Amino acid sequence: LQVAMVEAAGAFAGRTPRRDGEEMALVQALLYPLLQKLSSRLPDVAGSAAAAMALLVSHAGARDAAELMEAYGNRMAQELCRRLRCPELHPEAVGALAAALHYAAEGEGHR
Repeated sequence: LQVAMVEAAGAFAGRTPRRDGEEMALVQALLYPLLQKLSSRLPDVAGSAAAAMALLVSHAGARDAAELMEAYGNRMAQELCRRLRCPELHPEAVGALAAALHYAAEGEGHR
């Protein structure tokens, strides 16, 4: 079920037409859940999340995931901080943070 949900999110991002400014809402809605699923211990879920992230990057018009993280970093930092304050309620937040840092670090070598 998780794989199907992640693949559906990616398909939605891949097929939704880009309109000026509207991609921001879609990226904000999907970025955290995808980061959360990227850290899944289930290879199928993590793989589907990586494919969906690639579609989201393309939809947002970003060069790569690092550029997407840079563009939406403040929003993601706020979301992660909010969830990390209560890790017992949001155990997935640590994995999402690790995925966010991984993607952000990928861009360091390209700048």
